[in-house]
Amino acid sequence: MTHIIDRRLNPKDKTIKNRKRFIDLHRDELKKQVKQIINSGDVDLSSSNKRVKVNPITQPTFHNNRQTGNKDFVLPGNKEYIPGDEIAKPRGGGAGQGGSEGSKDAKPGEVDFEFVLTNEEFRDFVFEELELPDFVKKQLKNVIQYDIVNSGFKSEGTPAQLDIMRSMRNSIGRRIGLKRPKTDEIRKLERMLEEDHLTPTFRQQLEEELAELEKRRKAIPYLDPFDVRYRDQRKVYRPHTQAVMICLMDVSYSMQEEDREVAKRFFMLLNLFLQSKYKNVEIVFVAHHTEAWECDEEEFFRGKESGGTIVSSALELAEKIIKERYKPEDWNIYIAQASDGDSYGGDEQAIRSSAERLLKTVQYYAYVEVLNAHKRAYASYMGTSVLWNTLKSLLSYQNLAMQEGVTLQTVWKVFSNLFHRSKKDDKHIYGAKTNA
Repeated sequence: MTHIIDRRLNPKDKTIKNRKRFIDLHRDELKKQVKQIINSGDVDLSSSNKRVKVNPITQPTFHNNRQTGNKDFVLPGNKEYIPGDEIAKPRGGGAGQGGSEGSKDAKPGEVDFEFVLTNEEFRDFVFEELELPDFVKKQLKNVIQYDIVNSGFKSEGTPAQLDIMRSMRNSIGRRIGLKRPKTDEIRKLERMLEEDHLTPTFRQQLEEELAELEKRRKAIPYLDPFDVRYRDQRKVYRPHTQAVMICLMDVSYSMQEEDREVAKRFFMLLNLFLQSKYKNVEIVFVAHHTEAWECDEEEFFRGKESGGTIVSSALELAEKIIKERYKPEDWNIYIAQASDGDSYGGDEQAIRSSAERLLKTVQYYAYVEVLNAHKRAYASYMGTSVLWNTLKSLLSYQNLAMQEGVTLQTVWKVFSNLFHRSKKDDKHIYGAKTNA
């Protein structure tokens, strides 16, 4: 295999441009390789750079044309010919025939080429076809807002834009360059002229020197209009689209180790997806057992299970967060929920009421139900879960999507189905039961 190591120091970002040009040229092949990596189960997008193989890469080859040219040398070890012998050229055949046999599938000039994608490039390929459904600017969608940022200096402007430090720096540099006399030099000559013992000739010399310095000082002003600089400011468009993703995860005791791993893997993919694709999306993490609480990212992914399960507590907390911080007329609101579906008896009505109010408010509600080993063993008579049955009754809302039976092997497929842009009209993904 050919190994090419680029040791250039990236002058003027040429290497970056060449890298982008290579990725654009082989985008389809790279996308295919990335898809194979994901399908193999490697969904750890926070790990080190990924190696992908672009095959084949055609390279130019050079060889002698065996039907033309004269050879006047003898290779070492030859026992049949001496210099000066004439050898008849081979009959027929043609260029490219050799004595050794290569691979039947090999083609001249084609080599396997491994290309290392950075984390950002790899995520771009992974999330390229994913997006948040119904991501629109709501009440303020026609309002264009700008930020004022400094973009250098200019020689004309208003007094409010005057940059005093830059102007004085230009003035000092100009006066130094023109060798403007210092005040100390003039004062020194003035003090010398005050002495009485000077000879007339020396006094006249000092007076002429002082006059010359005074003339130069007046000719070179302290601050010239040429020195004045003003701050140059420009408007930068600021997107007003605002969105928030509220993540609800069940951390009760019924969530076994495998269940928590599936839920965390789903939310990890969601977190990376939002960070990679959107700059104006806030993420709110909510964990719950019998009670719900808002937490930071570290606690959300590293917390341990405890207690029973009351799902309505998480939904009610989500309602409270939306009411206090995210006005539906200003924000695109999304909810993603992962649970094993269990909840204490009598919680169905509270779940339905809260979920229905949320579905009237949010852009999109995605529910993922994990399937642990215990449920798989007794699925024949356990039936569907409390939470699944409750949300199932709300499938008339087109912004509700549900997936059940999610495992570590299927979490990526489920995630990509829920947020794939080409499946917005697929009722098996959006607004209808998928695996019930």
